[in-house]
Amino acid sequence: MRARFSSLTGEFVYLDAPGGTQTPDEIGAAVARVYREASGNTGAPYATSQRLDQLVDDARTASARFYGCDPDEIIFGGNMTSLNFTLTRTLGRELKPGDEIVVTRLDHDGNVAPWLDLADDLGLVVRHADVHADTTLDLADLERQLGPRTRVVAFPWCANSTGTIVDAKAVCDLARAAGALSWVDAVQ
Repeated sequence: MRARFSSLTGEFVYLDAPGGTQTPDEIGAAVARVYREASGNTGAPYATSQRLDQLVDDARTASARFYGCDPDEIIFGGNMTSLNFTLTRTLGRELKPGDEIVVTRLDHDGNVAPWLDLADDLGLVVRHADVHADTTLDLADLERQLGPRTRVVAFPWCANSTGTIVDAKAVCDLARAAGALSWVDAVQ
């Protein structure tokens, strides 16, 4: 496996998270091929743009098959933090002062900071659901955090800090029962 990663030749060992994830050579080759053959803006009438559109459509279709959703539900971006800042700002157009967002203590900062920033700008309330000593999400505490003003329940499907896999169905069911939107960070 290590031979597939040119960056791993030598003695140095990488024990870091996604911010420094090492890339397998075949991924680097695929990215280089895109830059050579399909670089440009999407939606344009020229050949490289059309190849890029097809590549993005194929990737969204494959991702949707993997996640069991519709390709229109797949969004690609530079990283989850940037996407979350953009998406939270978009949703923020429909939120009112006093509306509540619930995040968890398992969340990566990229799924908390955008909500805190939005809350500061719009007068929203951000609540934090706790975790148990074994790093599992405390669903009872999450349920206690929900109220009539809860608009979003944001949580990681898998916490990059601990590897904890969150019971997404249980969290989504609680959010739905409260009339809130489920906001799942599925990066990990």
